[in-house]
Amino acid sequence: MKKVKRIVKGILVITALSALFVGCKKQTQEAEVENEVVSENSDQTVETEQEPSATQEKPDINSLLVDKVAVEVGQSYGDFVVESVQRDGDYVTNVEFSGELVVSGTYTFENAGDGEAYMISLDYDSLGRMPVFTDFQNENVIVISNTEFAKVMLSGDSGEGTFKLNKYSIGERQIVTSAELVSFD
Repeated sequence: MKKVKRIVKGILVITALSALFVGCKKQTQEAEVENEVVSENSDQTVETEQEPSATQEKPDINSLLVDKVAVEVGQSYGDFVVESVQRDGDYVTNVEFSGELVVSGTYTFENAGDGEAYMISLDYDSLGRMPVFTDFQNENVIVISNTEFAKVMLSGDSGEGTFKLNKYSIGERQIVTSAELVSFD
């Protein structure tokens, strides 16, 4: 009899939690609807309550996902255009993009596998601003490819700031993402 009471009590708890979850979800949906204003003269929906971003706007992440099989020169990914694609059999060893990339984060000077290099660990706001392979979406480190210039621009073995980069590239290689440093603030 005690087991039956425990089971019934467990079912009641689960039911109560489910009802609470559904109620919270409904409130969230209602709040989202309240934040939208529908123009009487058009079918467009305009969202209100948006705060202007002090940082660079993030593009839709889906527009930055690179399919290794289908990637070709001339394709656009956000503000970036594919300049070159290098393959080795089934592997895409390098995809280079045109366009400048502005990111923030911390840098360190350490062994990058092929020697020492500066590596930028991106902050949260910078994630999702650059093209990535569909199976490397969580990549959060960019290796600076022009090390000698970076040594002049960056002070010491570590620090943080805002980086302007170009010649951004990705590849199925030891260093998945790399770029040239243009400037540092």
